[in-house]
Amino acid sequence: MSLRQEFSWSLSRSALFHQCTRAYYHNYYGSWGGWRADADEYAAKTHRLKKLRSIESFVARILRDSLAITFLERKPPPEKLLAEARGHALAFVGGNINARHHNDSQHIGDQPDFVECFYGGMTGRDIQAVATSNLKALFANLADGFFSRIAGSIPYLDFVQFRKPVSFMFEGVKIWTAPDFLWRSSGELVGLNVFTYNPVFKGAWARKSRVDAMFAESLSPDHLPRVTSLFSHVPRFPVLDYRSTRKEMETLIKNDVDDMLAITKLDTDVREEAFEMVDDPIVCGACRFQELCGKEKRRFLRCQR
Repeated sequence: MSLRQEFSWSLSRSALFHQCTRAYYHNYYGSWGGWRADADEYAAKTHRLKKLRSIESFVARILRDSLAITFLERKPPPEKLLAEARGHALAFVGGNINARHHNDSQHIGDQPDFVECFYGGMTGRDIQAVATSNLKALFANLADGFFSRIAGSIPYLDFVQFRKPVSFMFEGVKIWTAPDFLWRSSGELVGLNVFTYNPVFKGAWARKSRVDAMFAESLSPDHLPRVTSLFSHVPRFPVLDYRSTRKEMETLIKNDVDDMLAITKLDTDVREEAFEMVDDPIVCGACRFQELCGKEKRRFLRCQR
């Protein structure tokens, strides 16, 4: 079996690799085995930091889950689906933040959970306030006819919400992705992605939709799928129509895999020093692994209130 056949690629892996190869090392190699009872101190710490999440990812998950529940319940008419989902989302915020965290600046339960708490000193009450505020703004941004038309067109109980990543094979490499929603309409596969990230990453939106389309094609090769990208952000900005072609996506994957294999050399020991660190206030300030790089005292990460 070739190294390519043993390798996996995903958009999140690609993004981390291009942001900082040292963070990439920590996430995929340095943390390996850190969950074991007999893990060395470094691997255990790296694995613990790997599990940190951001408020942004927390809010994105709540947004998607609340939409999925509303699609399944199908109680209100299409024009009221958004209000129903908003109610679910705001209820989820309090239920997902452990009460113990309100009086602890760094931990939820027994493990550090939010990057903003672990490095930025935010409390559980801060997290809940920011998440609630951002969700209200996100739903306000979605409150237009476009969303209602899409939501009303999804067949009842005939869509899939991928709570876990799925994979398909391309050029001997396993490709991982996680479409938000996928359903059939007139025999055709249709996808919907709901993005909540900053507009400067518009290229990532296009790549995500393209990879999800490739996955849908692997399920239904006789029909070319449509994958729609729905954008809602804080603060609001005009929706941008940014697309990528399959050829562009295939080229990106091939180049990524070649570069990742070249630096990791899976047939030998993977060395941390082979992975360069960036020195960028924005990238470093949002990184889960600041503590390992001696940058934990930087407080660049700030959330919108």
